[in-house]
Amino acid sequence: MLTDVIMEEESDFGMYDFFNYKDTVTSHNVEIKAMYQLHGKVPLQFIAGTYVFGSNRNASGRSYYSTWFEVG
Repeated sequence: MLTDVIMEEESDFGMYDFFNYKDTVTSHNVEIKAMYQLHGKVPLQFIAGTYVFGSNRNASGRSYYSTWFEVG
C-alpha cells in the first residue's frame, strides 16, 4: 500500500502548495505499508510501514525513514 499524507500548519493553510513535491520543502509524507494476514484458529494480522519521502527529516536534512510495526 502507498499512502501520501500531507501535514499542513493549521495556523496558515495558505502557505503550503498542495502540488509541491520538492523533497526538502514539501508538506507531503509518502509511506509504504505491507500487510500479511494469517488465517486459522487464531487469525493474526501483521502490518509494517516506512515513510520514504517527505518532510520527515532530522536537523541536518536527512530522512528519518520512520518505521512502525503493528500486530492485531
